Amino acid sequence: MTTTGSYCTGEDLTPWPATLAVEGEGRLQIRWAQGERVVPLAELRVSDRLANIPRFIYLPGGAVVETADNGAIDALLVTQRRGRFAAVVHALESHHGVATVACVVLVALLVASFFWVPPRLARSIAGRVPPAIEVRAGAAAKATLAQYFTPFAPDLAERARVERQLIRIQPDGRTTPRPTIEFWRFTQSPNAFALPGNVIVLNQELLELSLTDDELAALLAHELGHLRLRHGIQSVLRNSFALLIVSAATGDLSALGAFTTSLPVALLQNGYSRDLEREADAFAYDLLRERRIPTKAFSSLLVKLGNRAPAEAAFSYLSTHPATEERIARFGVLTAEERQRLVAAPPQAKADSDARAATSKGKRASVSTGLERNCQPVALFRTEPVYPLSLRVKGETGEVLVDFVVDADGDVKNAFVIRSTNRAFNEPALAAVQTWKFSPGRRDYRAVAVHMQVPVVFTLDEDDAPPVLLSPPVAK
Repeated sequence: MTTTGSYCTGEDLTPWPATLAVEGEGRLQIRWAQGERVVPLAELRVSDRLANIPRFIYLPGGAVVETADNGAIDALLVTQRRGRFAAVVHALESHHGVATVACVVLVALLVASFFWVPPRLARSIAGRVPPAIEVRAGAAAKATLAQYFTPFAPDLAERARVERQLIRIQPDGRTTPRPTIEFWRFTQSPNAFALPGNVIVLNQELLELSLTDDELAALLAHELGHLRLRHGIQSVLRNSFALLIVSAATGDLSALGAFTTSLPVALLQNGYSRDLEREADAFAYDLLRERRIPTKAFSSLLVKLGNRAPAEAAFSYLSTHPATEERIARFGVLTAEERQRLVAAPPQAKADSDARAATSKGKRASVSTGLERNCQPVALFRTEPVYPLSLRVKGETGEVLVDFVVDADGDVKNAFVIRSTNRAFNEPALAAVQTWKFSPGRRDYRAVAVHMQVPVVFTLDEDDAPPVLLSPPVAK
């Protein structure tokens, strides 16, 4: 075999015209203007063939030979019993039908991996992410939110109503902590979303929709589904895996750095995908049925949101969600009269909101929130104690005086029994009090811990009044 090419010594980048010849002893002889070199064929490394582009022969010591005579190189490799696989690949590449089928299969695999692999990996890994990381992700998202929007404090009655509905759908806050509800001003359309770290965010426009208690409970149940299923972390993981797949397919990893620095933005702006929304809907549906809350309340909620949420809104509650009619079909189809009533019923008048804002001008910001300067805790939710069966059978009544602290979050802390008429009442009384929820006491508009003592009365008379405060609360 004799052919021509260019030879680079490896000491510099100058290509020298060269003649290549295979000697009978299994050696390649290279001759160029400056000299001659003989190399055993076993020490050569030849680049794979790609169509008819020039091939490279790599020699020991860094020297390289480039030649466009692919036929001669293929013949050389065959004599050495090398390159048979490359020859088969080249034959397949040269066949247009085979190449077309290969491209179709490759695209199908990429599409399947893009839509199938990230969701399953994200779902599997999200459950193993430590809560501390989830909390940090939520904090980063809130920091980004704070760059563009501002929090606000609704009036005490509205905040208490939201808390009551949250307790209504999740009465036991000990096994699984209840989410923190935050209120922010953002967008011109009603919106709510969940952030990693057990946070639910509601905006001002949502509170102006005049939602019923059942509709508010349905909304919170949906957002609670996002939290319990860890959709925030899943969303970030899905985006990460999808980017990795695209980068691997294109060979471009430069976008990874930019993406990892924008995770908080991805949390806020990349809406949950439709299948995640369907999962949250399914969670809400089951929870509403479990709590005996009409599932149709979610349907009426969707209609109210649809009346106020423009399709082009960047943070619109309905954007990236399944079709409204599809969701209504799951929770309960509304009659024409019910829809008409919802459409005709105006939300809380914006003029009222503007009037409140005008009235509050010039006043202290804390006063405009509707909070009293100094107040005692107000019970939002109280669980009735379980009556001991043995005492109920005997017809025995009694009373347990429970001492506890309502902290700045409105939760009961450090509850213990001071005295009781029968020790059998102690445990159920404490268990009930520890689930109670209050709006916190305030001093100079600041939430403070308040010491309280409350008698828990066990009576068989259903007309008895609920427990009353024995001694006035003392702010600590």
